Amino acid sequence: MMERGKLGLTVIALALTLVLSGCADTSVRGLRIEMIEGPGEVLVDDQGMVLYIFEPDEAGDVATCSGTCARHWPPVAAAEARDLDLGSTVNPDLIGTGTSSDGAVLTYNHWPLYRYDADTQGVARGHNIDLHGGKWFAVTAAGVRAHTD
Repeated sequence: MMERGKLGLTVIALALTLVLSGCADTSVRGLRIEMIEGPGEVLVDDQGMVLYIFEPDEAGDVATCSGTCARHWPPVAAAEARDLDLGSTVNPDLIGTGTSSDGAVLTYNHWPLYRYDADTQGVARGHNIDLHGGKWFAVTAAGVRAHTD
């Protein structure tokens, strides 16, 4: 009986380690444009989380944020575009895939997409800030950085 308890704790510890290390599923099921206070109308995922672009990526389909950066700004794992539920203002021609040190990432207008771990649903705390080696911006329906009033 004691061995079963140890096994259960080991499984729980392993699952927690995977989640905390960023190995949890970071893919999205859908994309839409939503009005967010600050940046305006920007791209969000199916959970209403704002998606960001990282200026050093230079719209090159390669995610340059890795290590500590990626723990705070996890890249969105790539998904087949045909499987995504797209809002009417999301341009399907701008959806693609790129690469990161952890595998394939979802791109929009050739910009790798990221989430910010300090955000909550419908809030863009990461917009127009300089962290981890570059500026971060919410992304518009046109696939460019949102305004920075």
